[in-house]
Amino acid sequence: KQWYQRRVHGFVTRAANLLEIEVDWFVATFMKPKLKVGKDFVKKGQNVDQVNFSVSATSKSLFARMFDWVVFLVNDSLDTPNPEGISSVSWTSLVLRFLSSTCWSSF
Repeated sequence: KQWYQRRVHGFVTRAANLLEIEVDWFVATFMKPKLKVGKDFVKKGQNVDQVNFSVSATSKSLFARMFDWVVFLVNDSLDTPNPEGISSVSWTSLVLRFLSSTCWSSF
């Protein structure tokens, strides 16, 4: 059990460092998120399933944003004046097909 806790703490620490967020604040936002009730903010306690769902949803959202950013960079780098009229949209569909056949098959 201690090995598992150290491993999870290592993952949380790395994720917080990558996002440039304090580790304690990062954990606290998942464990007790703040909700606005009227004019006040209230901290809501969550159980393990709710925390797991929050972490999963946040991970998927970050992945989607990073993927959109990569597609934007690829399109921007390939977007050159082309006399044949081939647009960067074809490159985007090629990337999407590749990722859907390799990476997304595990979802």
